[in-house]
This record gives sequence, C-alpha cells and structure tokens, in this order.
Amino acid sequence: MQRLSPWAHRLDSLLVAGERRPRRALVALGACLILQVTPWWYATPDGSAYVSIARSVFTRDHIGALGNPQLGYPIGYPALISPAFLVSDRPFLLLSLFNVLLWIALLIGLYRWAHSVIPEAAWLLTAVVLANVNVGILYRRTLSEAAFLPLMMWAVVALNEALVSTERYGNGRWILGLLLLLVTTLTREAGLCIAGGLALAFAAHRRQRSRSQVAIAIVVLLTFLAAAPLLVRPERGLAAWRAVSASFAAAPSTGAASLTPLLAGLRERITETGQLIIPGMFKSYSRSERWLDVNLLVYLPVCALVVCGWARLVRRRPDVLACTAPLYLVLHVAWPYGATGRYLLPLLPLMLASLWMATEAVAERRRLLFGILFVAHLGVAVGYDLLIDLPRARACDRQWSAVDALAEHIALDSRVAAAADVPRCVSLMLGLALDRPVAQLERSDVVDDGIRWLITADNSEPATGFAARGRYESYALFERDRSNLQLRGGS
Repeated sequence: MQRLSPWAHRLDSLLVAGERRPRRALVALGACLILQVTPWWYATPDGSAYVSIARSVFTRDHIGALGNPQLGYPIGYPALISPAFLVSDRPFLLLSLFNVLLWIALLIGLYRWAHSVIPEAAWLLTAVVLANVNVGILYRRTLSEAAFLPLMMWAVVALNEALVSTERYGNGRWILGLLLLLVTTLTREAGLCIAGGLALAFAAHRRQRSRSQVAIAIVVLLTFLAAAPLLVRPERGLAAWRAVSASFAAAPSTGAASLTPLLAGLRERITETGQLIIPGMFKSYSRSERWLDVNLLVYLPVCALVVCGWARLVRRRPDVLACTAPLYLVLHVAWPYGATGRYLLPLLPLMLASLWMATEAVAERRRLLFGILFVAHLGVAVGYDLLIDLPRARACDRQWSAVDALAEHIALDSRVAAAADVPRCVSLMLGLALDRPVAQLERSDVVDDGIRWLITADNSEPATGFAARGRYESYALFERDRSNLQLRGGS
C-alpha cells in the first residue's frame, strides 16, 4: 500500500480511534448537535403551516393550517410539538430544543442501523450523514422530516431485528416496529413505502422463520394495511392525485413523449442524489430540462455507483430500508416536484452505505475517502450555517416587533393581506401572527382585487390604488381605496 501523507495519516488515525471508541465519538457528535439550539424561528412556507397546526391543537376552535378549515398537512409532527404552545404562543427556543433532541434520536438510531449493515464503518457513516448541510438546514426548521427521519430509522431497526430474531421477544419487536411504522406514516405518508419494503425483506427471510413468526409478521402487515387508509386523509390523497395527473396531462400523449413526466422525475431524483452526496453541490440547479447538463454529467456516475452498491448490499443482507428504497424512489419519480434534496434525504444513509459497498475495490483507502467526505461536508455545513443561515435567521428575528405592530392593525379586518419588496420571512411571520396566509408579491405582479392590505418596504414608492395607513419601522402599510390596479413600476 502506498504510504499516506502526514495529513491523511492523522485523519485516518482519528477515524480508526472513532471506530474503536464509538460511544465517545457519538457523545462528541451529540454535543455538537446541542450547540444548534437557537431562540430564532427559521421561516419557511411549510414550516409556518406546521407551526400554525401545532398552535391550533390547544388554542383554536379547530385544527388547521393558517386558518384553513382543512388540515392539509400530516398531523404527526405538529402533534409532537403542540405541547410547547401551552407555554408560549411562540415557543421557538423549545421547538429548537425539541428538534435537536430528535436529531440526537436520529444519531443513535442511525448508528444502530449502520452497525447492522456495515459494522466496520458504522460511526463514520453516521458522522457523514449528520455532517450533511441538508440535515442541518432541515433540523433548524420546523418541518415534518425532523420527526420522520428518526422515526423511520428506529422503525427500520425494530423491524430488522424482528426479522432475524429467533427469541420469544421477537414478537415484541414486531409490535414495536408496527407502532413506530404507524407514527412514521402519520408524520409523512411516504412511510407507507416501508410496509412494502418490510414485505420484500420478509420474503427474502421467509425460509428462516417458524410458523408462529410468519403468523405474527402477517398480522403486523395486515394490521398496518388496514390502518393505512386512516393515516392518509382523503384531501391529501386527492391533492397528490391531482398534482400527478396534471403533470401527465400536460405531457404529449403519444409515443415516448408520454413518458416525459417520469423522465423529468427521474432526472430530478438523480440531481437530488448528487446534491446530497457531493459536498458543496446542494445549491446547484439545472436550469435546463435536458439530460445533457454539466451537473448531471457529475451526478450520473455517482448514482451508478450507488445503484451498484445497493445491489451488493441487498444480496448480502435483505435490509428493510434497502428493500424500501425502490418503492420510495418510484413514488418520488412519479411525484413531479423537487425540493433540493428534501424528498430523498431519508435515503441518504442507504446511499452512503451503498457507496461504501461499491468502493470495495479500494478497500484500503475507503475509510480515508469517507473521512475526506466527512470533513468536506462538515466544512460546507459549518460555513453555510455561520455565514448564511444564522445571520439570516437573526436578521429575521429582529422583525418581530414590526410584524406584531402590522398584525395588530391588520387583524381588525379579516380581508386578505399581501407583501411586496419585503423579505420572504416577514410575510411568513406576518401570516403566522395573523393566522392566515400573506401573499408574497413581486413589483410587477398584479394586485388581486381581493387584497385589502399591502405591506411594502418603507422606502418603496407609494402603491397606486392604495392609501397609506402607517409606518412600522422599516415597513409601510397601505389599504386599498380602488381595485384592479397594479403596483407602480410594474410592467
């Protein structure tokens, strides 16, 4: 073997020490996660809906998102965080602490799973996943994936252990796995795919099972399938069906062109795979709908390695998560939207385990390669957090006093409000304060006739058709006095 350079030798020594003393390494990772607790709310459209639902559980007449009588989102994550709103109307510090605790639960569950799949690199795989910038971005926000990821990992761990258990306590693992699977599906409906993955994994293990274990497994699956319709509400299923149908309806209906939506979905998922695995690529987008794209030329070989490694992993050990992956991927190829890695993030541990399996040819350097991957991902994550995410959240948090003043004035009227030329977080914060959506407009957008209130930056030109109603720190509030007009300066 070629001699390592001094820096590579030191890194390799640290990685070996981490594998020899995994508890110390995991405690160190957990301590780093605790440092992520902040009192600020990182505003996103979905995050504001989840917070509104959670707040409505105890403080509103009905449970809904931003005044909508229909829930519109999975109830699992809002139900978990709803007790925080018994303490405060804006318990953002508690929510941040709770998300970090979920992050630590992911750490432990991920290590348990990785140790069963690739025990020689369990700590390293866990570290690379947690260092990923997409994971950090997710856990600083109030999004359902914060609960879905640890619940999914622990459900997979319980079901994997139930599959290989020959003890009488194996039935208890089946019950625990079922309960975790139900809660996982309440958090995100995509958890239904795990039931299919469990069936495939069980089929691969069927020759090792006694009759009683087969009976228990069948009861678990049938119980879950019976409960599944209750977990996916009609309006969620109908909305998903309409979105997929509209995507296919917009495509040509003849020949290979009819597959355009599926090819677009496949390209989107290949892009997300590359964004998740390659450090620094999480903000790289393809503006073209063609396959011949510079980014895709990088992503395709990485995806090929992942697929080859996944095939090796499944042949060696029929794991529930590995068996779930094809079903999960097919679902999200059909789903016509992208989310910069958010949809495929639950498969990141499996992707990295598959990459480990695919690089057996360089076994002597595999640990070092993953160590470099860890350092690179950690550098990107820390840089993005310190230079972009934290300053942005701090700046938005300073807007609450202006938002409260605007909300106090607007709340006297229940008609629609919109914002133009203001930070996106301000319109989301105002929507949360009013408990109804606040539209975000561009200067060229036509202001709908139904919009009564308009918030702009204080130094913006007065809005045509609106009368000024006050200045609130950096923002101006206008009320419509004529209809069907456009913001001044628009096209």
